[in-house]
Amino acid sequence: YELRAETEVLRVQAASAEREREEACQRRVEEACRVDQAEIQELSKRYETLEHASKTAKAESEHVLASMEQTHGQAYKQLSTLYDMKLSHEADRFASLDAYRAHLDAKVAGMKSESAARLKEEAKRAEQELASHVAEKDAEIKKHMDLLAFVHHSF
Repeated sequence: YELRAETEVLRVQAASAEREREEACQRRVEEACRVDQAEIQELSKRYETLEHASKTAKAESEHVLASMEQTHGQAYKQLSTLYDMKLSHEADRFASLDAYRAHLDAKVAGMKSESAARLKEEAKRAEQELASHVAEKDAEIKKHMDLLAFVHHSF
């Protein structure tokens, strides 16, 4: 009987110890769950904060990019307009200079033809003067020859 009573006491003690271990284990599991839930909530908050910051940064980047694209487009239009104006101005200037060159070419051609005509006239006049001078000299020579012949014939 004693052995049975002792066995029964040991069984009760073992059951009590097992219940205490299960309760302690349950408390530790519940505490770990609370800690894990708190950590999960903290990580979720951090995730949401980071996601919000990421979305804000992305939106800001897209805004800056759109602004830069718009500014670039405006600058492109302004520079294209300026280039077209400069090109038009240079084309006008080229046409003006080309017309002036054509005018000068015509003037030079006129001067050349005028000079050629003047040279022909001067050459003709020089020839006439030369012919007149030669004729005078020939007449003078003939006069001297006639005089010489007269003197020669007379004496």
